[in-house]
Amino acid sequence: MSPDPPAVDGTSMKLTIGVMGASAVATAEIERLAFESGKWIAKTGAVLITGATTGLPFAAARGAKSVGGEVIGFSPAANWPQHQQMGYPIDFHDLIICTGLSSPGRNLLNVRASHGLLFIGGSMGALNEFTIAYEENKVIGILKGTGGFCNYLQDWMLHLAKPLNHAILIHHEDPKTLVEKVLEAVRTRSAELGIS
Repeated sequence: MSPDPPAVDGTSMKLTIGVMGASAVATAEIERLAFESGKWIAKTGAVLITGATTGLPFAAARGAKSVGGEVIGFSPAANWPQHQQMGYPIDFHDLIICTGLSSPGRNLLNVRASHGLLFIGGSMGALNEFTIAYEENKVIGILKGTGGFCNYLQDWMLHLAKPLNHAILIHHEDPKTLVEKVLEAVRTRSAELGIS
């Protein structure tokens, strides 16, 4: 893989890839796929972004940390006591930022902090993150066959896609391949913008 794009000051900038998905685990196999996604994100040297929540994003965080990766979470809580009262995890993250913005506000930060995003399963919260990512022309990976809206998105986009939108949607069933394709698209876009 090509090196990460440099920051404005000439130092190397790490890419960030968000994993968004259901805060409840549907099956052990989908949890494994989320874990593998986090692991492969970390193996590329990218930083994993999560909503500092349970379920599939937490599985991705565990996967990233299993290979020494970096994980940053944006909590909807206003402070540590509230974060813990809400039942959100504090482990498997290098940094958790308590935003105090509730889940919808936190979702905006998740998307904006990510150069590219992976969606695994997902219900309303992750769908909200998807619509933000799509409107903001992000590189978006969809892990096929993981339930939630991810199973229907290709069909939905036949009716919902906007003609002038520049989001890149990549669908794949293998976490490693999906991570590679998302990072390749992020790097290509960075080069087109003159930051690589």
